[in-house]
Amino acid sequence: MITKMTQETTNTQDEAQIRQLITEQQSAICAKDVDRIMAYYSTDVIFFDCKPPFQTRSANDFRRIWEECLPYFPSSFGIQTRDLNIFVSGDLAFAHWLLRFTDMASDHPAMQTWLRFTAGY
Repeated sequence: MITKMTQETTNTQDEAQIRQLITEQQSAICAKDVDRIMAYYSTDVIFFDCKPPFQTRSANDFRRIWEECLPYFPSSFGIQTRDLNIFVSGDLAFAHWLLRFTDMASDHPAMQTWLRFTAGY
């Protein structure tokens, strides 16, 4: 039987691990390293976007999206994250947060909005 204290400790450790995954993935995005970015997705990823085609259903197709969009980003930029919420239950976890790109020209299209992310782990 798992005690409440043991479960809370496990959840805290799992949440910390997910925070680290999110940080590492954002670092890969800022490095414009598509291989590192894609290392965090399963082959059957489903990605919903704010622009057509609105839904992408494979890692190969999602990779192409990154390859097409990253050249439009400056050589150096950052990511600001806020309102990160992580929910852990056993072997399943979900996280959602807001992010925006930073350290870009204020008129760059990527600087115009906050983006909402939801991820299952």
